[in-house]
Amino acid sequence: MEKEYWVDTTIVPFSDNDGKIKSYIAIRTDITQKKKDALELLEAKILADESVKVKAEFFASMSHEIRTPMNGIIGMLGLLLKTKLNQTQNHHAYLAQTSAQALLNLINDILDFSKFEANKLELEFRAFNIRNDFGDFAEAIAFKAQERGLDIILDVKNVDTQSVIGDAYRIRQVLSNLVSNAIKFTHKGYILISVSLAELDKGEARLFISVKDTGIGVPQDKIKSLFDSFSQVDKSTTRKYGGTGLCLAIVKQLVERMEGSINVTSKEGEGSEFCVEISVKLDKQSTQVKPPLLVENKKVLIVDKSKKSAEILCEQLEYWGMTVDSEEALRKSYDIIFIAKDENALALGKLLKLEHKNARLILMTSLEDTANVSEYTDSVFDMSFPQPTTTKDIFKALNTMISTYRFDALHEVINEKKEESFKQNTRILLVDDNKVNQLVALGLLEEYGLDADIANDGIEAIKAIKDSGDNPYEIILMDCQMPNMDGYDATKLLKSGEHGEDVKKIPIIAMTANAMEGDKERCLAIGMDDYISKPINPNKLEEILKKYLL
Repeated sequence: MEKEYWVDTTIVPFSDNDGKIKSYIAIRTDITQKKKDALELLEAKILADESVKVKAEFFASMSHEIRTPMNGIIGMLGLLLKTKLNQTQNHHAYLAQTSAQALLNLINDILDFSKFEANKLELEFRAFNIRNDFGDFAEAIAFKAQERGLDIILDVKNVDTQSVIGDAYRIRQVLSNLVSNAIKFTHKGYILISVSLAELDKGEARLFISVKDTGIGVPQDKIKSLFDSFSQVDKSTTRKYGGTGLCLAIVKQLVERMEGSINVTSKEGEGSEFCVEISVKLDKQSTQVKPPLLVENKKVLIVDKSKKSAEILCEQLEYWGMTVDSEEALRKSYDIIFIAKDENALALGKLLKLEHKNARLILMTSLEDTANVSEYTDSVFDMSFPQPTTTKDIFKALNTMISTYRFDALHEVINEKKEESFKQNTRILLVDDNKVNQLVALGLLEEYGLDADIANDGIEAIKAIKDSGDNPYEIILMDCQMPNMDGYDATKLLKSGEHGEDVKKIPIIAMTANAMEGDKERCLAIGMDDYISKPINPNKLEEILKKYLL
């Protein structure tokens, strides 16, 4: 029976004195196994490439299918929070929104890890307010900590500038993973978030973030493996505390992607501190952080059983020139008094109100207690806010020293009136086949005094544009995946010039749940002017609307 095999043959000629070839020598090597191995390697590579392709398609599909309903959940809760709710309803809606956001963050962690594997994670730089962003984050995660009897404490006294330029979303993602990790491994005490900024030359700066806890700590021999993918300190920890093992691995890769570094110090039984350093740029439009009124030499009393929380508030107020006392050193007079709510807070407030008639009394509560403070604010206290104490909270409290009205700052989403800078009757076309997402988008537009016509697919969109006549649309918000005609094909037709040069010039904004690597580039490549991923970030939408309509 004939058998096919591979040989590698080398033939060398031998010549005589006249240069004529008189013989040959041949060396033959059986390379059948080598060829077989190479073929198997090629087949394995093809299978691996196909596996990567299938995996990428799966993640893209999963991302889209999850983001679509999440946009409805988060968007509707955001709109609900802007309606007239009582304190309890507001609180419950807020917690539902933050829980939905936490779920989305977990999903994003998993998707981001797949991007890291392919080295395809992109950063998006914009100006952001350091104190406000970190304050919003601290408030959002505080309930999770307070449920475990822990204090979240925010220290931003060393941040003197309002804003810097960096990837605010990724910085928050780093912070979220570090604080969530700290909460998981801390049973009592606090988690302290400290932020500072060091300005360098040529508009560069370094942002320093520290997350310190009073948790179980990490053995010294385990610290190096903390940032490995799918790593936990030990199997018993995995069973007891759960987690994907991706949290710190993602943090490390994100920090390095932002030209930064991360290190950790820890002692078993005492806690851990994670220190992050990230590269940012100074914002030329930024202003200095200042209290809303002259507070230098104003006298302050702080009463809080949490020594660390009182210490951080004290340091911030002293940094602004105020004179601060603790409960043990009562003065004859105070301008403002901060009291953390406990079983004695009401009685103490009444007593101090009698002794310091001109002082403003501020009640600091837990998030859970925000719905139960009317007895305090109706009779004794001038305002209340939930801890952790943020810069916004402090500024509102200081404002009471010059205000004649009483202000109750319960835990709620602050509905600042949007500047009505868009012209009336601005024509917007919203193209989306999902009814819930249509309602979310319309609700967000309403915040800016805007409305939109609805098209359920690309065909309806093109018809609406044809029928607009002398009253054309000024912007189109376009979903990508729709029946009959998707957003990609609709955009190609509208940008081709087939329907006229005026139509070709209408800005088309992708507003899609396609949020994987390359999706934004694909939208821009086929002619869309800009891109927003779902769930829709209201601030991003406002930024886009101002960019194209003002």
